[in-house]
Amino acid sequence: MKKLLVAILSSACWAMPVAAADTTEIGAGDTKAVVAHGICRQITNTNTNPVMIPHKMAEEWSIGENSFLADARPGLTVQVCPPQPPTDYCFFWGSDSLSGPETISTIGTFFDPDMWILWRHKIGDVSINRTYKGETLGGSNLGFGEYPDLLGTKESPGPFRPAAFSLDSVAIGNATRVIVYSGKNFTGEIIADLHGPQVLVNGYTSRRISKEFEDSIFNDDWSYAGPLFDQFPPSTRRYIGEVGGPDPGSGAPLFDWANGSAKVICD
Repeated sequence: MKKLLVAILSSACWAMPVAAADTTEIGAGDTKAVVAHGICRQITNTNTNPVMIPHKMAEEWSIGENSFLADARPGLTVQVCPPQPPTDYCFFWGSDSLSGPETISTIGTFFDPDMWILWRHKIGDVSINRTYKGETLGGSNLGFGEYPDLLGTKESPGPFRPAAFSLDSVAIGNATRVIVYSGKNFTGEIIADLHGPQVLVNGYTSRRISKEFEDSIFNDDWSYAGPLFDQFPPSTRRYIGEVGGPDPGSGAPLFDWANGSAKVICD
């Protein structure tokens, strides 16, 4: 009986304009974006009374069969929030080039391991630096949001397609968590679940750059370039995958990241 009473009261509370901590009130006819526990939903209230949306605990908001997002609610339309622009501390950036505090154009030749400083990209830069087989390649930068298809198609490119050809480096902002799924629409294996700040460089690139250039990526002080780069001291930069390992397309870890989907969560 006690459980039944709690259930009745809980269901009634959705239409009651009662203020409470850790809830969001949405007026009749209004739409609000509710962000809680790393999940954003745009909620429209078509009821004639305000509603209170609970989200103090993840179990109230999004986790479990009794959470708000688990079931349809009468008079409420719930939609995924559109992605937000990246900020200096909440972003997931990637490039088909190596990364750093400045963009460097072609220097040397691709097959000269002592001079491989090709298309180095400033973190956050989304410019296109080359074209290959009709594809525009360069940087991609994502803000808070859910991205069900990172790659897309040539005709309808996904948000990470410019970086995906040979995803050589990524950067994750200080206030960011990135979850990467192997399949589209957040299906398949979780192949990465990382918190920033981190700069990751594909391990295979180590056999094509000079020791001096490698030091500039992993050991130089980047703070001179401003707050965006000050969050990435040397301790946050590393190779991912086998150093000197296979080329993209042959198992280099970052290359697989752009083939599925991702959630970018701001702390």
